[in-house]
Amino acid sequence: AGLIGTLQAVISIPDVAAFVAKKGLEPYGWHDTATYTAFAIVLSYATHGWYATHISQDRQLQSFDSKAEIRAGKAPSKYVDRTPPAAAAVRTVAALLTSVVYAFVPFAPPTYSIQTFVACNLAFSIYW
Repeated sequence: AGLIGTLQAVISIPDVAAFVAKKGLEPYGWHDTATYTAFAIVLSYATHGWYATHISQDRQLQSFDSKAEIRAGKAPSKYVDRTPPAAAAVRTVAALLTSVVYAFVPFAPPTYSIQTFVACNLAFSIYW
């Protein structure tokens, strides 16, 4: 609530409000923010499922076995034998729910060009 109040206060400063209006910036709003956040959560679960199903364990990004077990030559454990990563899933969803702040931050008007969408996503993925 404090962050949202601060954002609203800053945006209501006359010079900032004039800049925002001149550039055509506007917040996403609740509907677009909810759509974006829901899509991100579903995509994170879909990506996890794809990795767990289709990527061999030795190619996965994280090891399921301890370094001592790997050094000892133990055969890699199977994904199905692991304890479900519920805590990791909760952290992922909690982090993605912070996207709600987008409902209040003014952004440039949306683009409907698929080329711009792909280019921006590539730029962001390289940046992060």
